[in-house]
Amino acid sequence: MDESHFIHPEDAKALSFLKGIPLASKTMKQIMKLYYERMTYGQNMGNKVRLSNRQIPHIYKLLPPICSQLGIPEPEFYLEQNPIPNAYAMGENRPSITLHSGIVDLMTEEELKGVIAHECGHIFFHHMLYTTMANFVLRNLEMAEDIREVYAISLLYWSRKSELSCDRVAAYITTPETAASMLSRLAG
Repeated sequence: MDESHFIHPEDAKALSFLKGIPLASKTMKQIMKLYYERMTYGQNMGNKVRLSNRQIPHIYKLLPPICSQLGIPEPEFYLEQNPIPNAYAMGENRPSITLHSGIVDLMTEEELKGVIAHECGHIFFHHMLYTTMANFVLRNLEMAEDIREVYAISLLYWSRKSELSCDRVAAYITTPETAASMLSRLAG
């Protein structure tokens, strides 16, 4: 699947800039592999239920067809006991998706499929790599406060545009009406 079908123009522009920073992607992939992803995996296995054909299969069965449509490897898939309706993707070398129990309770099956597609969109576009890289730079680089603030505002702007790209993926995998319904439930 070609990402140009979904990607928001501002998301594409920011990703192009980030990909152009020499050695940054390669370096951050190694940092994620050696630290962030190991830590995330430990937290996932210790605090969440890993979904599979044998473990909550009615939710798990939604993931493989989405990954197949997008042409991405199947990420690890978890359910976290948390009443706040949310979902998130993590990792680059070892991606995972976590659903909160609150979002499972809130959504219809088709809307939940849209949520999972949205999170698969983050994996498809490699958003976590660049979000992690930007956050790492913000936390660890010594820079003037006004420069750091401008950088933070730029990161937040790109983050919002990346969400639009993933909403487009959800609309493609389900329907525009389902994506709108899913987003309305979350906004409400």
